[in-house]
Parts: sequence; structure tokens; C-alpha cells
Amino acid sequence: MVAEGITMPDLLPHQLEGVHFLKERKAGLLAFEQGLGKTMTALAAFTELQQEGVAKRLFVICPNSLKRNWAAEIARFYPHFSVTVVDATGRERKSSLASSKADVLIINYEAVRAEVTILRGLLSRHPCVLILDESHAIKNTATISHTATINLGELAPYRWLLSGTPYTNAVTDLYAQLTFIDPSGAIGPEDRFVAKFGNAADEPAELRELLAKYMMRRTKAQCLTLPAKIFEDRTLVMPDWQAEIYAAIRDRLVSDVAGMSAKEFQSYLPKGMNRLLRLWQVASNPALVFKSEMRTPAKFTALDAVLATLVAAGGQKVIIWSSFVDTIKTLHARFSPLFETAMLYGEVSSEERAKAVARFQDSPDPMVLIANPAVAATGFTMTASNVAIYETMSWRYDFFAQSQDRNHRIGQKREVTYIRLIAGGTVDEQIVRRLEKKASAAGAMLDGGVGIENDSLSRQEFLDLVRAASA
Repeated sequence: MVAEGITMPDLLPHQLEGVHFLKERKAGLLAFEQGLGKTMTALAAFTELQQEGVAKRLFVICPNSLKRNWAAEIARFYPHFSVTVVDATGRERKSSLASSKADVLIINYEAVRAEVTILRGLLSRHPCVLILDESHAIKNTATISHTATINLGELAPYRWLLSGTPYTNAVTDLYAQLTFIDPSGAIGPEDRFVAKFGNAADEPAELRELLAKYMMRRTKAQCLTLPAKIFEDRTLVMPDWQAEIYAAIRDRLVSDVAGMSAKEFQSYLPKGMNRLLRLWQVASNPALVFKSEMRTPAKFTALDAVLATLVAAGGQKVIIWSSFVDTIKTLHARFSPLFETAMLYGEVSSEERAKAVARFQDSPDPMVLIANPAVAATGFTMTASNVAIYETMSWRYDFFAQSQDRNHRIGQKREVTYIRLIAGGTVDEQIVRRLEKKASAAGAMLDGGVGIENDSLSRQEFLDLVRAASA
């Protein structure tokens, strides 16, 4: 029940189910697919608990880029809540935490690591709800973030995880989150969990059965009638000069790795991955590796053509996703003289990111938003555009999946086209294949699909990545 004078926003049926799940289960994972309103659902559940006198305060731990999104959502739909957003550092941050009496306290994962003692004190004063947003951030049990959140979770009678992509790479991602929900030891030790579920290649039903005890999963296909997603792969032919640079780096790397034993390769793997990164960069923009390189790579030429049609002539808004900050800056310099262009990457403040996205959403003018999925793949609504171009695709499945749903979510009325720019005969082609396999694995565990894959990287798999389609 909600007190008189407090207006609750209208919730969709799946969100009402989510409210019931969070309240009844107390500790659980709300794994709604991106765009289904996890934040709204969690806030509604907390509002009811507070009005019932069961919980007094809400503590939200989230990525730094999402703190302002949480605050904005609360101000819009729950203006009766007082909110503290922890932005300061050092003594100022400690003072802000210690003095806060707000209904909702929002803090990022990095700050939590340094302030566990103060946060434990705050949590111990009153019955509280503790939310970990984008909870796959604690997927590694060896990190300080995981240890810190476990220490806080034991003091919160309600512990809620929110993530549309709880599985991003391996079953250990799930293990770390499950131990936050249930720290009793019932999940068992990590090595036993991995041994049992890490190679469930044929039928992951047993893992799904375990997850069902702790998780509520809903997909957009189940809950919403949204326009279709259309994927358009454009395989590009690199100009001779770019292809020659790529081939020289690739051939040297293949030669070095081919003569290694399996044991030697495992020791070499970190260095090998750095050299693989260089290949990926050259396939995108050789200037990332060779700073003096001024020639135009294939992907820039392709972007020139697409934006000339869609933005300059068509008056549309377009999102460009790139994994490299220097490329984002270069593209901004290239296109900003032609039409309005904004950038989202780590050095752009949270406030400026929010302003850029608001301008993108609200302006009637054509515009290009160039974004790094590491900072912009979650928390933003970009439904003003129905075209997204992947200049590069992240190796991380969660970045790829979440970035798609910035503009394929509630409010989108048009079909959404995703254009993937792929440098032919390069590691780009292998990235696409591996992302598709990871998508299959995630679906197998979370949504009942088949085809879960153990994402280890052997010497032969590494060579396959490097050689790509060059043979």
C-alpha cells in the first residue's frame, strides 16, 4: 500500500510482477532485458516497502555513468524522495556519506571500495534495501568490488541485483552474483560450480533450474510489441595501404605463435592479446597504432557515404558506436563541420553526457552521436534514432547487447537498423562470430535456448582469430 498523497507511476504487467518478485524474494536478480524498466520496477518495490514500514532507506550502487540517471528517474517519478548522489572524493565524500539522511543514496562501485566502513555503519542503523545496478560489475569474485559488496549485503534485509546481461562471458559471472544474493554457502565453492556448469555444452537446463530460484527474467519479445531489429553487415575492402599494414602485423604474429607449445602460449597470452588489439585497431583506423598516419581507412570512407545519405540528405539522427576514444575524437572532428555531432566517452563528465543525450532526443535537427559502449551502453535512452552504426564492435557481449537497446526500447516506433562495418579478411569477422556464440550462450542459460559455450581461448583459437578469413 502507498500512503495518500504519493502518486505511483503506471507500471506495465511485467513490472508489477517484478515488484512482487523483489518484495517477496527479498534477495534476487531482476534480469529484465534492457529497456523493460528495471529501475522503475525497483523504485516502485522500494516505495511500497518504505510505506509499509519494512525498509527505511535505499542504497544504490551503480556504474559512475549511471548515478545521474538514477537521480533523474527518481526526480521525475518519485519527487517525494530525498536523494544524495555521492560525487565527492576523499574527506568530502566521507563527510557527505556520514551526514546523509536522504531516502535514497546513490554511489558508484569505485567509491564503495573505499567507503565500506562508513556504508556498513549507515546500513546497520535502519532496515534498508541495497541495489547493485548492472550487477555483472561484480562478476569477478577476486575483485575488491565483489568483496566490498558482499560485506555490505550481509547488513541489508533486501538485496536486489539488476542486470539485463548477468552472463557476459563465462559461468563465473553468474557465480559471483549468486553469492551476493545467497551468501549462506548453498551455492557451493566456485571451482565446484565451474566444474558442474562451465562446460554445459549440450543442455544447460540444470543451470537454468538453479537460476530460477534466484532470478526473474523477462525479454522484450515476451513483454512488449516493439518494431523489428534489422542487422546489416557491410563487409569492406581495405585500401591497399591499410591491407598491407594489417598483413605485416598479422603474419609476424602468426609466425611467433605457431611455433609455441601450449604451455608456452599460455604464458605468452597476455602479450599476444595486446598484439591482437593492434590488429583490431589497424582494421579500424591505423592511426591508432601509427600516429602519423593521415590516410583515410575503409571504415571512415564507408561512414562518409552512410552519413551523407542518412543525415546530410535524409535529415535523420544516427548513433555511431566505436570502442576507441581516439577514433571517436577523429570522427567528431571529421563530421562536426557538416552537421551537429556529440561525443560520449570516459573523459566526458556525467552531466555533459546527459546533456548530449537529451539534446539528441529532443532536438528536431539531424544529429550524430558518437559513443563508446564502455560508458554509454547502459542507462541512456536514444530512441530519437532508429539507425546505429558499429564502427567497431566490442569483444564484450554485454556492451554489444546493451548498446543495441539504447534505441530499441519502450518509446521506439520504427524498425531499428544496426549497420556493422566489417573489414573483410580481418579479426572483425571473428569478433562477429564470437559475439554470436556468446549471444547463444546467454540465451541458453537465461532464456531457454541451446548452445552454451565455454569461452576459453586455446592456442589454436587464438591463431584462428588472428588468421581470420585471410587464408
